[in-house]
Amino acid sequence: MRWIVVTFIALTSAACNGPSGFKEHGQFVRDHIVNNHEVTANYLDVEDFQLHYRETGNAKKAVAVWVHGTPGSWTDGAYLVRDAKFTSDVKLVMLDRPGWGESQYHDDPRTVTSFKEIGRLIKPLLSQLKTAHPDVPLVLIGFSWGGSVVPSIAIDYPELVDGVLVLSGGLDPDLTMPRWYNKFASTALGNAVIGEGMRKANVEMYALSPQLSILHDRWPELLQPIIVVQGDSDKLVDPKNADYAESVLSQPHSQVIRLEDQGHMLKLERIDLVARCVVALAAVDLDSCS
Repeated sequence: MRWIVVTFIALTSAACNGPSGFKEHGQFVRDHIVNNHEVTANYLDVEDFQLHYRETGNAKKAVAVWVHGTPGSWTDGAYLVRDAKFTSDVKLVMLDRPGWGESQYHDDPRTVTSFKEIGRLIKPLLSQLKTAHPDVPLVLIGFSWGGSVVPSIAIDYPELVDGVLVLSGGLDPDLTMPRWYNKFASTALGNAVIGEGMRKANVEMYALSPQLSILHDRWPELLQPIIVVQGDSDKLVDPKNADYAESVLSQPHSQVIRLEDQGHMLKLERIDLVARCVVALAAVDLDSCS
C-alpha cells in the first residue's frame, strides 16, 4: 500500500504541484515573504465569506492577480516578488483561492469547486483593484487548477479583467478526467492515508472536468487577450491541452506557447517568462512574451 500512497502524493494534483524546487521555494517564502513589510496581508469580507490575499509592488503598468493550483496557497506566486523590475511596474496580488488557507466561509468552511462561485467570491477584490487603479490593465494569472478557472472568471467579469495568463492549466474536459490515483484516494482506504490538503485536491480534481465542460461552450465569450503556456514534458497536465487551447481560442489577441523540455512547475522554473507575459498582456503585445 505504501507505494500507492507515495505515488498519489507525487502525482495527485494533476492540475497542481510537483516536487521540483519545493524546498528552496518554501525557504524563500519563510525568509523573504512571510514577514516582509512590503508584502501586506489583507482580508476582504464577501457576504459570509472571508477572502485573504497579499499584495506588493506598484501599479504603473498593470495589476496582476495570482490564482493558485491545488493544493496550494497565495505563496505559489512568491517568486515574482524577487523580480524587482517586475514589482516596480506591476502590483502583484496573491490570493488564497476560495476554500484554501484563510479564504473560507465563516460558518461553513469547505472546498469550493464551482468556477462560477469562485469568480463570485473573487469579484469584490477585482472590483476594488479596478477602482483603485482604473488606468492600468488587470491581468489574471492562473497556475494549474487556477489556470483552469481564470478564463471563466474573465468571461463572467469582462469589465474587471483585461488579460488572462494560463500556466500549466488543464483546459480540455476530456484530458482532465480523474486518474487512477484520484480514484484510489476516493476509496475509504485512500481517504484514510492521505492528508487533508490532498483530500481537498482530490475533490477538486473530480470537479474539474465537469466545470471545464461548462466552460467549453463559453469560449467564444472570452474577448480579452489570453496567453496559454504549456510545457511539452508536463507529467501532471497533458501537453495536448495546448492543442485544445488553440482549437477554442478565436479572439485576435491570443497565443499558445509550448515550451520544449519543460515540466509542470512554471511557477518555480520560468518566472522570468511569467513576468514578461504579464507585461505583454497589459500592453497587448503578445509577441513580446515568447
